[in-house]
Amino acid sequence: FFAEEFGKILGNSGISKWLIFIPISVFSFGVYQAIDYYLNRQKKFTSMVKSKLLQVLSVSLLQIIMKFINNGGLIIGFSIGWFVSTLLIFISNKINFFNLRINELKSTAKKYKEYPLFNASTSLLNTISTYLPHFIISGTYGMIVLGGFSLVFRVVQAPASIISKSISKVYLQR
Repeated sequence: FFAEEFGKILGNSGISKWLIFIPISVFSFGVYQAIDYYLNRQKKFTSMVKSKLLQVLSVSLLQIIMKFINNGGLIIGFSIGWFVSTLLIFISNKINFFNLRINELKSTAKKYKEYPLFNASTSLLNTISTYLPHFIISGTYGMIVLGGFSLVFRVVQAPASIISKSISKVYLQR
Protein backbone atom coordinates (compact mmCIF):
# COMPACT_ATOMS: atom_id res chain seq x y z
CA PHE A 1 0.00 0.00 0.00
CA PHE A 2 2.59 2.57 1.12
CA ALA A 3 5.55 0.30 0.47
CA GLU A 4 7.37 2.55 -2.02
CA GLU A 5 7.02 5.67 0.16
CA PHE A 6 8.19 3.76 3.22
CA GLY A 7 11.15 2.42 1.26
CA LYS A 8 12.10 5.98 0.27
CA ILE A 9 11.85 7.14 3.89
CA LEU A 10 14.21 4.36 4.92
CA GLY A 11 16.56 5.25 2.09
CA ASN A 12 16.28 1.79 0.58
CA SER A 13 13.72 1.46 -2.21
CA GLY A 14 14.70 -2.20 -2.73
CA ILE A 15 13.09 -3.14 0.56
CA SER A 16 9.64 -1.93 -0.51
CA LYS A 17 8.66 -5.15 -2.32
CA TRP A 18 9.25 -7.15 0.88
CA LEU A 19 7.16 -4.98 3.19
CA ILE A 20 3.99 -6.89 2.23
CA PHE A 21 5.23 -9.78 4.35
CA ILE A 22 5.24 -7.74 7.57
CA PRO A 23 1.45 -8.02 8.21
CA ILE A 24 1.52 -11.77 7.51
CA SER A 25 4.39 -12.27 9.93
CA VAL A 26 2.90 -10.04 12.64
CA PHE A 27 -0.49 -11.76 12.42
CA SER A 28 1.02 -15.25 12.47
CA PHE A 29 3.32 -14.39 15.36
CA GLY A 30 0.43 -12.88 17.36
CA VAL A 31 -1.78 -15.94 16.90
CA TYR A 32 1.15 -18.23 17.73
CA GLN A 33 1.80 -16.32 20.96
CA ALA A 34 -1.87 -16.51 21.93
CA ILE A 35 -1.85 -20.27 21.39
CA ASP A 36 1.41 -20.59 23.33
CA TYR A 37 -0.05 -18.66 26.29
CA TYR A 38 -3.19 -20.80 26.14
CA LEU A 39 -1.17 -24.03 26.18
CA ASN A 40 0.89 -22.68 29.08
CA ARG A 41 -2.24 -21.89 31.10
CA GLN A 42 -3.62 -25.36 30.37
CA LYS A 43 -0.28 -26.88 31.51
CA LYS A 44 0.19 -28.59 28.15
CA PHE A 45 3.96 -28.31 28.20
CA THR A 46 4.49 -31.22 25.82
CA SER A 47 2.32 -29.48 23.26
CA MET A 48 4.30 -26.27 23.81
CA VAL A 49 7.57 -28.06 23.07
CA LYS A 50 6.10 -29.74 20.00
CA SER A 51 4.68 -26.45 18.73
CA LYS A 52 8.04 -24.67 19.15
CA LEU A 53 9.83 -27.50 17.37
CA LEU A 54 7.27 -27.41 14.57
CA GLN A 55 7.63 -23.63 14.29
CA VAL A 56 11.43 -23.74 14.10
CA LEU A 57 11.44 -26.60 11.61
CA SER A 58 8.82 -25.10 9.32
CA VAL A 59 10.44 -21.65 9.24
CA SER A 60 13.94 -23.05 8.70
CA LEU A 61 12.86 -25.57 6.09
CA LEU A 62 10.80 -23.05 4.13
CA GLN A 63 13.63 -20.50 4.27
CA ILE A 64 16.03 -23.05 2.79
CA ILE A 65 13.57 -24.14 0.09
CA MET A 66 12.56 -20.59 -0.81
CA LYS A 67 16.20 -19.46 -1.02
CA PHE A 68 16.68 -21.75 -4.01
CA ILE A 69 13.38 -20.75 -5.62
CA ASN A 70 13.39 -16.98 -5.13
CA ASN A 71 15.99 -14.30 -4.43
CA GLY A 72 14.09 -13.09 -1.34
CA GLY A 73 13.65 -16.61 -0.04
CA LEU A 74 14.66 -15.88 3.54
CA ILE A 75 11.95 -13.25 3.94
CA ILE A 76 9.29 -15.27 2.12
CA GLY A 77 10.28 -18.46 3.96
CA PHE A 78 10.13 -16.67 7.31
CA SER A 79 6.65 -15.26 6.71
CA ILE A 80 5.15 -18.38 5.16
CA GLY A 81 6.91 -20.57 7.76
CA TRP A 82 5.33 -18.66 10.63
CA PHE A 83 1.93 -18.78 8.95
CA VAL A 84 2.12 -22.52 8.21
CA SER A 85 3.44 -23.42 11.66
CA THR A 86 0.76 -21.34 13.37
CA LEU A 87 -1.93 -22.99 11.28
CA LEU A 88 -0.57 -26.49 12.01
CA ILE A 89 -0.28 -25.77 15.75
CA PHE A 90 -3.81 -24.43 15.80
CA ILE A 91 -5.13 -27.57 14.09
CA SER A 92 -2.98 -30.10 15.98
CA ASN A 93 -3.99 -28.79 19.40
CA LYS A 94 -7.68 -28.73 18.44
CA ILE A 95 -8.18 -25.27 19.84
CA ASN A 96 -11.73 -24.06 19.47
CA PHE A 97 -11.95 -20.30 19.86
CA PHE A 98 -15.64 -20.40 19.02
CA ASN A 99 -16.46 -21.64 22.53
CA LEU A 100 -15.50 -18.29 24.01
CA ARG A 101 -18.17 -16.62 26.09
CA ILE A 102 -18.62 -13.06 24.84
CA ASN A 103 -19.93 -11.67 28.13
CA GLU A 104 -16.95 -13.09 30.00
CA LEU A 105 -14.58 -11.56 27.46
CA LYS A 106 -16.27 -8.17 27.78
CA SER A 107 -16.07 -8.16 31.58
CA THR A 108 -12.41 -9.20 31.50
CA ALA A 109 -11.65 -6.50 28.91
CA LYS A 110 -13.32 -3.86 31.10
CA LYS A 111 -11.47 -5.07 34.19
CA TYR A 112 -8.05 -4.85 32.52
CA LYS A 113 -8.66 -1.99 30.08
CA GLU A 114 -5.60 0.00 31.24
CA TYR A 115 -3.20 -2.90 30.69
CA PRO A 116 -2.98 -2.65 26.87
CA LEU A 117 -2.46 1.11 27.07
CA PHE A 118 0.62 0.79 29.27
CA ASN A 119 1.94 -2.47 27.84
CA ALA A 120 1.49 -1.60 24.16
CA SER A 121 3.51 1.60 24.36
CA THR A 122 6.44 -0.03 26.18
CA SER A 123 6.39 -3.05 23.88
CA LEU A 124 6.33 -0.84 20.81
CA LEU A 125 9.23 1.28 22.04
CA ASN A 126 11.21 -1.83 22.98
CA THR A 127 10.65 -3.38 19.55
CA ILE A 128 11.52 -0.16 17.74
CA SER A 129 14.71 0.27 19.76
CA THR A 130 15.70 -3.33 19.05
CA TYR A 131 15.10 -3.32 15.29
CA LEU A 132 15.69 0.31 14.29
CA PRO A 133 19.39 -0.38 13.64
CA HIS A 134 18.34 -2.95 11.02
CA PHE A 135 16.52 -0.29 9.00
CA ILE A 136 19.32 2.23 9.40
CA ILE A 137 21.98 -0.29 8.35
CA SER A 138 19.97 -1.41 5.30
CA GLY A 139 19.64 2.18 4.10
CA THR A 140 23.19 3.23 4.91
CA TYR A 141 25.34 0.19 4.13
CA GLY A 142 23.13 -2.09 2.04
CA MET A 143 21.60 -5.51 2.33
CA ILE A 144 24.83 -7.54 2.48
CA VAL A 145 26.06 -5.72 5.57
CA LEU A 146 22.55 -5.96 7.05
CA GLY A 147 22.63 -9.73 6.54
CA GLY A 148 25.91 -10.02 8.43
CA PHE A 149 24.66 -7.75 11.20
CA SER A 150 21.41 -9.73 11.52
CA LEU A 151 23.31 -13.00 11.79
CA VAL A 152 25.59 -11.66 14.52
CA PHE A 153 22.59 -10.07 16.27
CA ARG A 154 20.76 -13.41 16.40
CA VAL A 155 23.83 -15.31 17.63
CA VAL A 156 24.56 -12.81 20.40
CA GLN A 157 20.91 -12.61 21.44
CA ALA A 158 20.28 -16.39 21.50
CA PRO A 159 21.65 -17.33 24.95
CA ALA A 160 19.85 -14.54 26.78
CA SER A 161 16.67 -15.26 24.85
CA ILE A 162 16.69 -18.96 25.72
CA ILE A 163 17.16 -18.29 29.43
CA SER A 164 14.67 -15.42 29.68
CA LYS A 165 11.94 -17.19 27.72
CA SER A 166 12.29 -20.36 29.78
CA ILE A 167 12.06 -18.49 33.07
CA SER A 168 9.20 -16.30 31.91
CA LYS A 169 7.13 -19.32 30.82
CA VAL A 170 7.42 -20.79 34.34
CA TYR A 171 6.30 -17.58 36.05
CA LEU A 172 3.70 -16.73 33.42
CA GLN A 173 1.93 -20.04 34.03
CA ARG A 174 1.22 -19.01 37.62
